[in-house]
Amino acid sequence: MSIGHMKGIGALLVLLAVTAASSHALAQRRACAAIRPGETAAAVARRITGDAQNRYRPWFQILDPATSRFIRKAQYDHLRPGWRACVVNEPALSGASPLAGASVRLRATFDTLARMVGVLDSTFVLWTAFVILIALVWSGVNEYISDRERMLDAMRRFGETFIREFERPLIQQDDPERPIQSRLRTNAYRRRLEILFAPEGGRRYPNLSDHKKNVEYDVTRVLQRLRDQPFVRSPLYAQGEWVVVPFQFQVSSKQAGDK
Repeated sequence: MSIGHMKGIGALLVLLAVTAASSHALAQRRACAAIRPGETAAAVARRITGDAQNRYRPWFQILDPATSRFIRKAQYDHLRPGWRACVVNEPALSGASPLAGASVRLRATFDTLARMVGVLDSTFVLWTAFVILIALVWSGVNEYISDRERMLDAMRRFGETFIREFERPLIQQDDPERPIQSRLRTNAYRRRLEILFAPEGGRRYPNLSDHKKNVEYDVTRVLQRLRDQPFVRSPLYAQGEWVVVPFQFQVSSKQAGDK
């Protein structure tokens, strides 16, 4: 991208901010929208105020920009493209729709921006759109990566705590070896955590072939000590010598709201 285009992007952003601010300030006195070719007074009143009958209201006026004068309502049957339909003195209105003035302000701002974009070089417009798209995509990717890292960190911390608590009553003071083997499997895409246990050093526990109830008891015991965790357990299953304890990571409505 050339330096001239980069300067142009900065200028456009400044113009957008100034246009939005000035449009809001002017709209407090008079909010206008351009009349389209073939559009009648009833049609333009319906478009910007929501009710065709509002064309008879004193606060609804049609302006000739060439003369800066309002057109008499008797001449509303002969409108010209380029004239502007206006809601005058919007803050003092009592009979208009509460959204009428906001609608006109929005349309007036879009008209101004459309005229600005219309005179810009097409390459500049494409570069501007490209830069905005890249910024949006980059923001989304960063948020996804951050959420994924937070989830994996929560899974690891929960899994390591679960393993320590599971093996704690199995540790013998006169035996230096760990009583069990253990490992973690995580799947961030599926929000799934699996904790795997197997006997160590010639032991038989834990396994599901002849100690299923004991294993289930110990898993329940650990979960009671680790309450208020965002993990929901699924049924145990065996995989070779391993006992697999699967969990699903879930975000509560309160946590989602806090985020």
